[in-house]
Amino acid sequence: ARAGAAVLLHEGFHAEAVAADLQRHPITHLSLVPAMLALLLETGVAPPARLRHLLVGGAALSQSLYDKAATAGWPLNPSYGMSETAAQVATWTPADEPWHQGLVGRPLGDNEFALAADGRIRIRGPQVMAGYLDGSSVDADGWLTTGDLGEIDAKGRLTVTGRADDMLISGGRNVHPLEVESCLAACPGIRDVAVTGLADKFWGDLVVGS
Repeated sequence: ARAGAAVLLHEGFHAEAVAADLQRHPITHLSLVPAMLALLLETGVAPPARLRHLLVGGAALSQSLYDKAATAGWPLNPSYGMSETAAQVATWTPADEPWHQGLVGRPLGDNEFALAADGRIRIRGPQVMAGYLDGSSVDADGWLTTGDLGEIDAKGRLTVTGRADDMLISGGRNVHPLEVESCLAACPGIRDVAVTGLADKFWGDLVVGS
């Protein structure tokens, strides 16, 4: 509304309908989750020249899907956010240098990122909610500690490495399913993959996939 833009909102997601509207209307921005992006690529539609940004969020974007979409010419901008930060709070752009899995760039506006001792991502800034109804979540200094794990490099760029509550402990080692999934997804012939843990008397968590 502030930019004077119009919104074309679909009821549900149908890749063919999205592909048709990209050709029919002067769309400059598109927002998808990775599964939607994969389905859109299967239609074979080429990105229109007027499309400036394809925001990808809501779930982890695999390296293989990124590579496939980027090679096809889609202007990808992997993003990060949550309800507690009024949605999008970081977005990768080509200025952040080559993309790797999980990289979401620098915080937007006056927001800040930090890491807790256990690797959880902390966020502070004008987009962060005041707190939950019971007064929890945001500390006295304004930091929201999320359930996401991450890394912050020397240039202030955030890489989301997974969910803290998804961490598996197998044979005494911490193993995150997302890390295993990203390796498997890079193998030829793999269209999609999911990794989880099964309780095991010997290993603790037995890492399995499908």
